[in-house]
Amino acid sequence: MLRVFLVLLIFLSMGQGMVVKRGNRIVVGRDVEIDDDLLVFARSIDIKGMVNGNLYLFAQDVKVSGEIEGSIHSFAASADFDAVRVRSIIVFGGSVSVSGDVENNLLIFGGDAIISDETTVGKDLKIFSGRATMSGDVTGTFRFRGGQLVMSGKSGKVVADCDEMKIQAPARIGDLIIRSKKKPLIEPGAEITGEMRLGRPEEVKGKFFYALAPIIATIIGIIKIVVIIAKVLVGIILIAVVKNYVRRVMNPLIIKPWHSLGLGFLGLVVIPVAVAILSIILVGFPFGVLGLYLYTILLYLAPIFVSLVIGELVMKFFRREGEINLFLAFIVGFVILFVIGLIPIIGLLVRIATLLFGAGAILFGSWELIREARSKALI
Repeated sequence: MLRVFLVLLIFLSMGQGMVVKRGNRIVVGRDVEIDDDLLVFARSIDIKGMVNGNLYLFAQDVKVSGEIEGSIHSFAASADFDAVRVRSIIVFGGSVSVSGDVENNLLIFGGDAIISDETTVGKDLKIFSGRATMSGDVTGTFRFRGGQLVMSGKSGKVVADCDEMKIQAPARIGDLIIRSKKKPLIEPGAEITGEMRLGRPEEVKGKFFYALAPIIATIIGIIKIVVIIAKVLVGIILIAVVKNYVRRVMNPLIIKPWHSLGLGFLGLVVIPVAVAILSIILVGFPFGVLGLYLYTILLYLAPIFVSLVIGELVMKFFRREGEINLFLAFIVGFVILFVIGLIPIIGLLVRIATLLFGAGAILFGSWELIREARSKALI
């Protein structure tokens, strides 16, 4: 098990430049400096040190008081940010409080949101919440959508779509646009220097989902990272548990690559057609479901075996004697495919070729294994 995690950590450092931590309570001390992105899964997270990258935090309770070179992406029931410096913050939580210097944008989705008077936002602030208190200084536009808003901070422009709004001293606002069921309460000492427009709430379709774009992009990014890590783990487990089968699948791809390509193309075309026909026939429906399941496995495993072959060939080029470590070969090949896959057009072509060659090798190797087992009366 230790060997598996060591190989996984090598992959993360080479391919992703990310440090991953998990546990019940994760604390990064004040004297700790992390030079990569940091991904944390825990019940409680406390970041006091310096992170020279982005933060991805998943926890019940999150607290950040250190210096963050990149941005913070947080999903937590309770989140408290008092960072010395951070580029941007995107947070989804029940209770969110922010203080400190945010260089670019701050985006909050939560039940309660509190922006303290020690907060500065270099660009825009967007809050979607049931209740919000904004006492900070926003250079750009402050947009709020939700229930109750108490505003005592500064902003060049405020756009609020809410049920109730109270503007308290020493608030200083440029342009103010409010859509609310009730008239805003503007207390003495609050200053509005620009245009003020009041109106009823509008049902504007699509705007809310457009505002969700950054959080959706963050979720997609996290999912991609998890999928990559899962695929690496599957490859490592296959090598550790069924090493002989892995070698049997790799051999056709090395010895007869064009046979693998042709069989892969045939399999990727014929199997979906067969699944569709079987699904139409009532009796054949269970076989159609089974075929779909096997087809999914085929697509998932194909890049793993291609990574193994590429990694082994590359390592043999530099090391002509001795046995090649399949674990290391897999990591090397996986990183190569991952990097090439990022190149426009070429990456797409490589991914298609990977599926064809890999699927063909799996079908070819599995069929040879079945034939051998039948000849020995094992099945």
